[in-house]
Amino acid sequence: ATIAVFVCLLANQTGAVNMIFAMARDNALPGSHRLAKVAEHRRTPFFPPILVAVIAAAILLALIKQPQILLVTTSITATLALLAYVLVVGPFARLRMRGRWPEPAKGYFNLGKAGLVVSALAFVWGIGMIINLAWPRDVFYNPLPPFHWYLRWGGIIFPGIALLIGFLVYWFIQRKKIGVLPEHAAQALTAAMPEDGGRSRSLDVSGPEAAPEGPG
Repeated sequence: ATIAVFVCLLANQTGAVNMIFAMARDNALPGSHRLAKVAEHRRTPFFPPILVAVIAAAILLALIKQPQILLVTTSITATLALLAYVLVVGPFARLRMRGRWPEPAKGYFNLGKAGLVVSALAFVWGIGMIINLAWPRDVFYNPLPPFHWYLRWGGIIFPGIALLIGFLVYWFIQRKKIGVLPEHAAQALTAAMPEDGGRSRSLDVSGPEAAPEGPG
């Protein structure tokens, strides 16, 4: 159990770091320029790992004497993970239904027509699991007294607040700013040329004719 919890901890923190960095790179978060900074020598995100660690530790310390609230917080993590899942799978299924799903390049794995069925079933399964996990019940969110209605409904209240805050930040702050940050936009491709004696040559790929359009 200890090993399983530790592995889940690493997976969750890695996922959070990757998500913060990817969103910051697209200027979708407040302070994106700082959050998208890459360490000069290691070429890895600098601030997101620190931010994730600090927030996780702060939540743990704040709830260390609040076992009931801690139980609610840990119980809704699966709901939030599934919510993030369906927010991706749903648009994928919609694109497939409208015939706008780009075909992968030759040689890449492709589900073909079965992709619509798989993505639709995945979306329905995700919605069903969210309802199942978030459904208010004492045995899951408030098994011991004192019993409070807000703990029983924690699986709905907290994700709702998180979604509302995210929407407000997006709509009123970041909506018109979203776009790949200049420092992360691809400008040049450096390739080693064996016939050139191992020397490197920089190829400008910033123009529209540099590369054909594709699903990527």
